[in-house]
Amino acid sequence: MQVQFRDMEGSLPPAVREYAEKKISKLERHFKSFRNASVVHEEVRGRHTVEITLNGDGVLLRAEDSTSDLRAAIDRVVDKLEAQLARFKGKRFRSLAKREREDMLHAEEIMLTLEATGEEPAPEPGEETPPFRVARIKRFALKPSTLEEAAMEMEMLQHDFHVFLDMETQGVRVLYRRKDGTYGLLIGEE
Repeated sequence: MQVQFRDMEGSLPPAVREYAEKKISKLERHFKSFRNASVVHEEVRGRHTVEITLNGDGVLLRAEDSTSDLRAAIDRVVDKLEAQLARFKGKRFRSLAKREREDMLHAEEIMLTLEATGEEPAPEPGEETPPFRVARIKRFALKPSTLEEAAMEMEMLQHDFHVFLDMETQGVRVLYRRKDGTYGLLIGEE
């Protein structure tokens, strides 16, 4: 952990620096890769303003407080940062857990469909069967468009396929580029 101090008045005693480092080091447990912390202290007319900025796991958090007692200001700023971390981690992990559950259910549906249709590729002799794995799931909104608009958007994005909602039939369509340079259109039937 690296803690940088910037003291505007040059009046920050070494004991207070150690106290601040000790308090900030307790926040380190919230991060996988804690990069650094920056502490800025300024004293104006007997009031100590302390600002702490934390950088870790790609997240930048900042809190500030001002009191007449320097150690109390440090305590209050650290408390604010802990509250921010709790809020941030709660939101991030709740949404991540929900997405992972949805993705796992979707992957299980795909696996069951593959098993039911028997479309699982046969392993080559001497090779073990690799487990089915969804490497990436991307969510997007289906935009109603015409076939020409879909082709134009596919070309602009430089993709090999484009999924869209057909304006005329309200059905989901997949436009794709074939190896010979022409287009193909997939239309699902119920």
